[in-house]
Amino acid sequence: LEKFPRFETAAYLLVTVIGMKLLVDWWANDPTYFPKAWAEGYLAKLTSWGIKIGNDPHVIDFHHSNRPEFWIFWGSMLVCLCTGFLPKKQGKKVNA
Repeated sequence: LEKFPRFETAAYLLVTVIGMKLLVDWWANDPTYFPKAWAEGYLAKLTSWGIKIGNDPHVIDFHHSNRPEFWIFWGSMLVCLCTGFLPKKQGKKVNA
């Protein structure tokens, strides 16, 4: 942590992204909570883009690389991880 002090921030960001992913996965794939019209519209849009969704699709599927949510999740994870490698901010120098 002394060499890369932003790893602490990166860890909190990763936990936040994973928590958001779990909430979205639970909410969007539970038919009692997610509006059916939204689900049908999103799956129809994916089909119109040429993305195969299978016979029993999850509305939001983070586990297959042909889905945009997969790339959004892993891209945000990579960004969060990379923030840990940013150099420490240099304080402003005061001329005396």
